[in-house]
Amino acid sequence: EIHNLSMSYRQSAELLALADKIYQVERGVKSPYQCFLKDETTPSPLWLESDDIDEKAEWISERVMEIAKTYKSVPTIAIFTKDKRKAEELKEALDDCDNLENAGIDVKVCSDNTLEGEKTLRIFPIDQVKGMEFEVAFFHNVEELSSSMVERYLYVGLSRAAFFLGVTSSKKGQLWETVGDLF
Repeated sequence: EIHNLSMSYRQSAELLALADKIYQVERGVKSPYQCFLKDETTPSPLWLESDDIDEKAEWISERVMEIAKTYKSVPTIAIFTKDKRKAEELKEALDDCDNLENAGIDVKVCSDNTLEGEKTLRIFPIDQVKGMEFEVAFFHNVEELSSSMVERYLYVGLSRAAFFLGVTSSKKGQLWETVGDLF
């Protein structure tokens, strides 16, 4: 017997609402999914607009520390970038964030679907994350993607996260017009 999947068992209501809005923009119809999770303690998605990579790295590291404190552990965390070069640049900036080092959190660029090591902040080029799942995801410099692919890549990125999504950009642009009310 074949049944269509209509219940999402892994994403928070906040992330599912964001995914639904992007789905509606891309497909022209409401998504068929409902949220199974009823936990009211999941954080809302957050967005930082800045031209400064060090400010973005510090913002990401502060969110990571807030999440680790709230959940009393470091969950699986991924950061998505346009490509490996951008991942390396962000890693360098994150390596300068003392709070991550003081908490024993490693920062790694992963371009081969490597998930080894606990307490690791993994940075992936967005085209490397198909089929992977994380509890927390960040999308760094989302506006750097081609304008026709931003919504699709954001949808892919947020569908990798179970309960939190953070986004950084140098400008908010058209994507913010579409989904900004959910951040």
